[in-house]
Amino acid sequence: MSFRHALALLLTLAPAVPALAQSQTPAAAPTQAPPPAAPVKEEIPITVSEAWARPAAKGGSDVVYLTLTNHAKTPERLIRAASPIARMTMLHTTKMAAGGVMQMRDVEGIDLPPGKSVSLAPDGLHIMLSGLDQTLKPGQTLPLTLTFASGREITLLVPVRQGPVGQGSGMSGHEMGGHQMGDMPGMSGH
Repeated sequence: MSFRHALALLLTLAPAVPALAQSQTPAAAPTQAPPPAAPVKEEIPITVSEAWARPAAKGGSDVVYLTLTNHAKTPERLIRAASPIARMTMLHTTKMAAGGVMQMRDVEGIDLPPGKSVSLAPDGLHIMLSGLDQTLKPGQTLPLTLTFASGREITLLVPVRQGPVGQGSGMSGHEMGGHQMGDMPGMSGH
């Protein structure tokens, strides 16, 4: 190529050199909004302690006992319990009926006063599981989700164990809907 051709080419391309140089620089990354902050998980002001359930047979029923403590300054109410291993889960209370027979009754909810603990224990408030889809043996756990009126939920694994020495199931001789608990599948009354 002659000097003249090279000069002509250079003069022709000279106006494009700045544009070409700009196109060769890395493009600035598009401005993006910062990623959303990780949701702040609200701390639930309710604690669960002393949770346990008794061994039970597949297809039968079982009871969960526990203590709920409301650390909030406002009242709360347990309105539902659920377990994927039970066909039905109910909130119950046991009361002395006429003739000295203990009877279980459904309750719509369990009130948790602010700053107080409420025990779900044999011969009182408890969570009833029926239609178990597996046998529960000591040392195993069962999943349980507690739902409160505020919409909060607590999911826990409840240990399966024998009851305290000298204490019955808290259900022997009790009635549920007119049926003796000992007559229900999986419930021997001890």
